[in-house]
Amino acid sequence: MLKSGDIVVQDYTMVNNKNYKDNKECRLSVVLFEQTIDDESFVCTCPVTSGTETAMKQKDRYYSSPYLIFGEKKYSCIKLNSAHVYPRKIIHETGISLDRIHIERIIEKIMNYAETDEQEELYNMIKNNLLNFKRESLLSGGEVKIEKERKRKNRQLRKQRRQNAKRGIDN
Repeated sequence: MLKSGDIVVQDYTMVNNKNYKDNKECRLSVVLFEQTIDDESFVCTCPVTSGTETAMKQKDRYYSSPYLIFGEKKYSCIKLNSAHVYPRKIIHETGISLDRIHIERIIEKIMNYAETDEQEELYNMIKNNLLNFKRESLLSGGEVKIEKERKRKNRQLRKQRRQNAKRGIDN
């Protein structure tokens, strides 16, 4: 099962909610969520582009990542206004995933995205699923607990090093 932030390749991509196949057959996309309806799995994705100039001009429609996502090509922008739901069978995993901080920023930006009238139903469904995803991740607390534990251990280690330095003990 795919999780939020995974980078995938799609057989076709709908751009700007127009009903045509994109000119690139295998476009990189970021997974927002995966959902199963009546034993069929669907994946909601946003395409990854290299249009940094456009992303800087239209900041509300893009999320610009501060590092390259894939290879030497400058894929670093995620086109939020082209989020769409696709059947799982056209999605292929790459094994690359964004870190948790960028996933949270993308989700936050989509939650604040002002959709057009024709996209309103789609984005309401996406926002509801992302809200459920955030609730489940907070309730399970898996990643949150691990992060808190790591921070607590780092604080203890710093405190111990400080005490050893005051006592003149080398580590």
